[in-house]
Amino acid sequence: EFKLSEALKTIYSLIWNDYCSWYLEWIKTPLDAPISQTEIDASKKYFEELMKLLHPFMPFVTEEIYHQITTRAEGDDICNSIYAAAQSLDNDILKQGATLQDLITSVRDLKIKNQLKPKDIITIHVPLDQQTLFDPIKDILAKQVFANEVIYYTDAPTDAVSFMSNTSQCYFTSEKEIDRDTQIAELQKELKYYQGFLDSVNKKLSNEKFVANAKPEIIAMEEKKRADAEEKIRLIEVQLG
Repeated sequence: EFKLSEALKTIYSLIWNDYCSWYLEWIKTPLDAPISQTEIDASKKYFEELMKLLHPFMPFVTEEIYHQITTRAEGDDICNSIYAAAQSLDNDILKQGATLQDLITSVRDLKIKNQLKPKDIITIHVPLDQQTLFDPIKDILAKQVFANEVIYYTDAPTDAVSFMSNTSQCYFTSEKEIDRDTQIAELQKELKYYQGFLDSVNKKLSNEKFVANAKPEIIAMEEKKRADAEEKIRLIEVQLG
């Protein structure tokens, strides 16, 4: 629809958030450890593709950067290149990436709220029935949140900090003492938020005019929001006892 500003905002988010803030952090090695040539080549390749996406908006800057990345043959310019053909999405990879971002953010925030330092060592506990989802990402997760281990549980650990990843109930434990009162306060705050969110979704779905005029996929999305909120409320209430 020629909404160029929307296209640019999407590309900005892809470069600054996904590539710079997340991807480059995930491939980092421990201090002084060499990074593999495979990772270097991949990160360069992705960066080149990002410059091609940005080129219509910033032609001169992106062309200059493209030629600084590596020595190129005469005529190998972005303005002469062709966008890579679109391929089918790997939804499993996308889900793993989104889950990883959510987990890292949640754990980092909870460490601060529970008076733990960012580099304090913890142990992550995730549901056993979600092992297929967590197996490919657990090493990156452990590195990013300073966890010594990611454990699959069937029975919830005691004296643990609980948090949600989508609708998965997760925990982390620490050798340092955790303030249970702070944890309860955070759970109550989350419960209040999801109850309010659920009320807003229910009002929308009970609105006959909205239901009659909305597309089926919009209705399905709202129903999924309701189901997810109900599940999160149930899990929080279980934690609160």
